Amino acid sequence: ASGYELWRTDGSTAGTERVADLAAGPAGSFPWQITPVQTADGLKVFFTANGALYISDVDTKATTLVGGTAQTYPFSLKAVGDKLYFTANGRLWVADAFSALPIQNLLPDPLPLSVSVLENEGDGQVTSADYRRTAAFSYDTAVGAEPTAVDITDAVRAALARGETRLTIRIDNPDGVEAVELALAGLLKDGHTGLEIEPEVAGLVADLYTQDGELVAFGKSIIDMRTLDAGGYYLRVYSAEGSVAEDVDFQVAIDAPFQGWFHPYSDRDRIAGGEGDDLIIGNNQLDRLRGESGRDRFIGEAIEVRDLDLGETRKGPALDELSTEQLRPVDALIDVQDQSLAVAIARALGYAITQGYDGQPIIHVPGGSLRTDVAFNAVGTRAWSERFYASRMAELSELDAGWMGISRLGGIEWAINLESLNLSGNNLQNYLVFEDTDGDGDSEFVLKNPLAFLIPGTSMDIETAGFAYGMKFLRNLAIDFNPLTDLSPLEQLPRMARLSFDGVQPENILTQVEQLIYPPLV
Repeated sequence: ASGYELWRTDGSTAGTERVADLAAGPAGSFPWQITPVQTADGLKVFFTANGALYISDVDTKATTLVGGTAQTYPFSLKAVGDKLYFTANGRLWVADAFSALPIQNLLPDPLPLSVSVLENEGDGQVTSADYRRTAAFSYDTAVGAEPTAVDITDAVRAALARGETRLTIRIDNPDGVEAVELALAGLLKDGHTGLEIEPEVAGLVADLYTQDGELVAFGKSIIDMRTLDAGGYYLRVYSAEGSVAEDVDFQVAIDAPFQGWFHPYSDRDRIAGGEGDDLIIGNNQLDRLRGESGRDRFIGEAIEVRDLDLGETRKGPALDELSTEQLRPVDALIDVQDQSLAVAIARALGYAITQGYDGQPIIHVPGGSLRTDVAFNAVGTRAWSERFYASRMAELSELDAGWMGISRLGGIEWAINLESLNLSGNNLQNYLVFEDTDGDGDSEFVLKNPLAFLIPGTSMDIETAGFAYGMKFLRNLAIDFNPLTDLSPLEQLPRMARLSFDGVQPENILTQVEQLIYPPLV
């Protein structure tokens, strides 16, 4: 007689037999967690019984205790390759066909790496020549389970001194024994390999409070106040890195609104004249006007006058006071149709970006619009919930949108306070659009220059009436490796100081760069 033991069968009575009797007599060893492993010595079956790990040869039925596992109570058996991994005594173990040992160190030994900053300016492309190019700077390091930092400040400074704006960095495994896979950081990526910039002097940011102590803006260097009510405010300026060793000089620049601008509101007045002859004048929006007794005169729309009697007169109001007149907008939702450009802006604003079921990024705009209507022929327009507020775009001072496959710049004009803009490595070139340019109702093909979106101006559109747009403050622009053929829009950027335009360019456009003349600032 025997208890519960390990058996095997081929499905027939004759082919069913006990493999081993590990607990003699009627007692049983209760084998479980039976796990086959194709080891270097053939197919073996590992299982646990009597608080230990056993191994059985499939061909010979030879079953033995795996040394060192008695009273360890193994669990969570897992076959990986030709080995078995399991947990026992609070540690991870590994077993093969001959023995089992606890793993002393879960972390891999560091691998040596050589980080080289190559000579000459980078071109944004990986070629076979990059494997053989001479290194201007080389750094030896090692990488293990934790991130490894390599300081390439000297290489960056040397490149800037040569007038270069791009670097090519080559990472080699000098031993060449084991492959090293580097997981890149970036949008919708979970890696950590990338370039981190630490400013020598920490910049300053500000918080804005109302005079009642309500926080309305946090940790910003530019604060757009167009949506805030008039009143008193407090500005707290500080270093985002913490306390500073000594006083830091700073300036606060304020761009005041145009004289006479105010927040429009729905103005629905009720005006009554009372006794006698009165002159009743309404104002903006839809009013309710009553003259009551006497012979009254009204200035307003017919729908506004409620008791126009015989002998009384009414005169129409000014056109800008009609009840159908649109209120002046305070803010606007901007449709950035180029997906990659929208992602670059969202990233600069610190908005969350996730991946949709179709693999496309979804931008989560804080306080985004709840509108769902989209014009029937609105091809390529973004959902209202993913559109940016003009006031938030105006708080950007720099934007890195390089090497993202951008072909359209529509919407970027509302980032009106940009000082540095990187558009290198995209697909910016002139393109045809079919639109009504003169408002006569007839559309025609028009050649568009994407750089025209950078030209400063004042909007006349209903949704953005009176809003400033364009790159009035832009100083640094990189448009390398774009198939552009006309740089004339750049002449209208009054503060342009640095332009990077590398790549294989036609000779005539290089002449345009030499001829760029900027108007004097007034």
